Amino acid sequence: MMKKPISREAFTLVELLVVTAIIVILVMLLLPVFSAIQKKRDQVVCLASLKNLGATFHNFAGDNDAKLPPAPNDPFNPTKYWRRALLPYVELQAAGADVFQTPFFTCPPVRNILVKNGGKSGMNCYAMSQALSELRLVAINKPSKKILAMEGRVPAGSQIPSEILNTTTYFPTTYHVGGNNILYADGHVAFWKEISLLTNVPFAPGGAEDMWNP
Repeated sequence: MMKKPISREAFTLVELLVVTAIIVILVMLLLPVFSAIQKKRDQVVCLASLKNLGATFHNFAGDNDAKLPPAPNDPFNPTKYWRRALLPYVELQAAGADVFQTPFFTCPPVRNILVKNGGKSGMNCYAMSQALSELRLVAINKPSKKILAMEGRVPAGSQIPSEILNTTTYFPTTYHVGGNNILYADGHVAFWKEISLLTNVPFAPGGAEDMWNP
């Protein structure tokens, strides 16, 4: 005697709609978590890039009478342009690579903005403090509190970020969950959340905790 095949009832439309709704709700709940994780990852990547950049600044100084590179903006002249001056100190730097296309100096959020504006994914993303141009490291007072470099401001629609950082070109824009990363003259890096305070007392030039003037 043949056994009667077991019948399996299909999901009803209501059940399918309920399952779909649950999946949508779970995705909506998890999206902020994934976004926060990505932003934190980008912040850490940027900190690592700045740390490497700091080592490069110090390597340059070691070969140049303890002086930092020049901050004036002339991209075709290594004696007048900090990025061009640092290129020989970048590990695995391809021969003849464009100074504007060095992946070594990359901050993910800034890179994304530049790419959106039509730039290249390997675009440099940082600006050097003009106040420290060609200074000897030993001449900098409290180097652990002086800004050497940080993320460059991207003008609207521009494919190149700001090259030089000072209190005039300084920007309150935040790239990393409400703040920005800072490379200090002593080579250490840190996340600064209240970025707008950098041009206010006591951190502004002349203040008790001046972060700009050497």
